[in-house]
Amino acid sequence: TLMRSSAASDVYKRQAFSYLVLLMSIILHETTHLILYRKITHHNHGYLSIKTLSMSIVREKVLDRKSNILITFSGAIFVFFLGVLLYFLSDNLWIRIPAFIFMFHIINLLPFFGDGHTIITELLNSND
Repeated sequence: TLMRSSAASDVYKRQAFSYLVLLMSIILHETTHLILYRKITHHNHGYLSIKTLSMSIVREKVLDRKSNILITFSGAIFVFFLGVLLYFLSDNLWIRIPAFIFMFHIINLLPFFGDGHTIITELLNSND
């Protein structure tokens, strides 16, 4: 039973670590949007909004199509490439878990997820 208890403990540690990394990756994703938004607008407008089971940035300034697409694209792509970098820098499981979670952010660019939907909408509603 001591062996089973230790194995179960390891599983719980991995799960807890994975959830913590997932939360951290979401915060990093949204913060990347916010940093780029503030860089483009040259103001400290915008903030992170945390609601039940979601996190997003609230923009106070309407931007042009190109800037909006760039900001929207930035969160997922930055976290994805950070995951790729982590993956190739180490073969340690405790580094690879965050790497896989970070790389998984690329799905946010699919059209039926928030970022992907925003990008497609911006592209389709173009007046340029």
